[in-house]
Amino acid sequence: MSNLFKSQPIDNINILSNESTTKEEEKNFRKYIVEFYEKQGYKVWNHTDDTGENDKGINIIAKKNKEILLIHCHLSTINVTTHDLKKFENQRNKFILENPLFEGYDINLRYSLTGFFLTEEAFWYIHEHSKIISYEVIK
Repeated sequence: MSNLFKSQPIDNINILSNESTTKEEEKNFRKYIVEFYEKQGYKVWNHTDDTGENDKGINIIAKKNKEILLIHCHLSTINVTTHDLKKFENQRNKFILENPLFEGYDINLRYSLTGFFLTEEAFWYIHEHSKIISYEVIK
C-alpha cells in the first residue's frame, strides 16, 4: 500500500497559512475524509464528531473487509513529530485491547494531512514502521 495517495482538491475548506484552524474547518475536513474513504468502499465512523472526543488522536475509523484504518485528520501547518506518531501508536494499541472483536484484522494508522507537514524524523519513523503507519496528503 502506498504511503501517498492522489486525491481531488478540497474546494470547501480554507487551509490557513498558519497553525490555527477553526472547529468548523476541522469538522469539514473530517467530513471530506469520511466521504473520501466511503467512495473507496470503506464503512466509515466519524469517531470525533460522534463521540465529541477530540484528543488529537483517532478521528475516523474506516473498515473494509479485514482492514481497519485508524485515521487522524491533520488540518494544520504544524509539523507532525515522532512524539505525535508514538502517541498515535499507543492509541492503536488501546483500540486493539478495547476491541477484541477485531482480533485477526489488519489495524493500521493513517495520518491524513493537507500538506507535507512532517518533521524529517517523523518521515523516517513512518518509513521504518510502514507496516502499521502511513500518511497521505489530501488537498
